[in-house]
Amino acid sequence: MTLESAKNRCKQKGGVQCSNPIFPDGTWISTREKKTCNFKMNHWTEKTCNVQVQVQHSGTVNVVDDEEGFKSNVPEYQKNTENIFRVRWSGSWPTVKQDGTSCTSDFCVPSFGPSCICNTTTIDEPAFTGVSMIPSIKSEILNKIFVGSFEPSFYRNSNGSNQTNMYAKCTDATCTAVTGETGGTTTGLVAIWYRIDSNMTMNMDTIFEIESDIAGNTNHFLFNRHSVVSVGNGMKFRNPPKFNPMFG
Repeated sequence: MTLESAKNRCKQKGGVQCSNPIFPDGTWISTREKKTCNFKMNHWTEKTCNVQVQVQHSGTVNVVDDEEGFKSNVPEYQKNTENIFRVRWSGSWPTVKQDGTSCTSDFCVPSFGPSCICNTTTIDEPAFTGVSMIPSIKSEILNKIFVGSFEPSFYRNSNGSNQTNMYAKCTDATCTAVTGETGGTTTGLVAIWYRIDSNMTMNMDTIFEIESDIAGNTNHFLFNRHSVVSVGNGMKFRNPPKFNPMFG
């Protein structure tokens, strides 16, 4: 259910979105009310998500999603946990200044360690903005794109029994000049697939079909997408893979 649908249902019943299953004084709401605002049940709220990272002096980070009222239920997302991991920073990262009262990046505050707790913003953008930007060496492409895709034929528009492909292979001269399928200049790049509703232009939904390094293996597919996490006032690291659901 979308947030908009949940709002409309609540409005029709004369209610509002749940914000927290705990009253400000820390006491639990009644059993009857918990049936619709239960901390163990997913539900929309009027609160915005505020995922932060705690950056250690070494550059390792841990995720902080320390929503009020849920601290005891998701300790792995609290501050000062040992759930730290390495990330690929684009340059420097926030550290605590010598005076210990601030960090080297705005929107970050000093914490235990010493470490800095910082607000985050995820930014998704095209890795390549045009065919002319594509390197001639496969390894240079793979140094830019990391987000996997299904085979393009998997993505289909569905309108009842009528299903149409969402992607089409680029076959014009600009694409065939670089794809290896036609002896182009980029070794290992088999084909470029555009979303049909993008007017056949390159964006972050474009899919690159890449030849496998192992003879006989099927080709693999990657989105033309570069995802980074902006920390504080612009320090960035590559958005790492996530295999488990977040708290919010």
